Amino acid sequence: MTAGMQATPSAAAASDIAIGCIVKVVGLVKAKALNGRYGMVRRADPQRPGRFEVDFESTEEAKLITATIRSENLVVVRDGDEDEEDEEPQQPPEDLPLQVGDLVKVVGLVSAGAKHLNGQLGRLASYNNGSSRWHVRMLEQGAGTKAFKADNLARAADVAATADAAPAAPKEAPAQPPPAEATIAAEDDRPLQVGDVVQVVGLMSASARHLNGQLG
Repeated sequence: MTAGMQATPSAAAASDIAIGCIVKVVGLVKAKALNGRYGMVRRADPQRPGRFEVDFESTEEAKLITATIRSENLVVVRDGDEDEEDEEPQQPPEDLPLQVGDLVKVVGLVSAGAKHLNGQLGRLASYNNGSSRWHVRMLEQGAGTKAFKADNLARAADVAATADAAPAAPKEAPAQPPPAEATIAAEDDRPLQVGDVVQVVGLMSASARHLNGQLG
């Protein structure tokens, strides 16, 4: 089917849309029910330039529905993009280790526009099955809610536990003062003075030789 359209400032240019990418529908007039839905781009419409066939999961049946939509009404979903939380929270897949409410840390982002988010903390607000991404309320003031794949989120408690388990770097031994013998040896070439540290040497008598090596 062909959906009605209304351009929006955040819409993608046709050149930004690739086959297989996840997109969000915005600004439709005739097919308003698709607004806010996430889908996967199947292909460019071979008959009408600037339009793309997008597959959506049917909410009523276990099958896909396909709509042909102009690029002006599609927003490419990228990790770390601003996103709105779902009005009706969806149940995440059972095999995901994360849960709504978890405190998480952003990890592993490599794109130039998103890698600055690595290391930031947020709390899981909801999961969207259409985009396969978590909506995360970022803790940094003014950061809002952003969308991330599960692979780019680590439970903050797990991160802390990993850090705690890492062996601590060995502490450097404090610098030791040079032995008194070294000081004495360095000063052998000058006459002794009151206050010098000295080492007893060369005593031969049985009653005194045990003092050899002592300092005073």
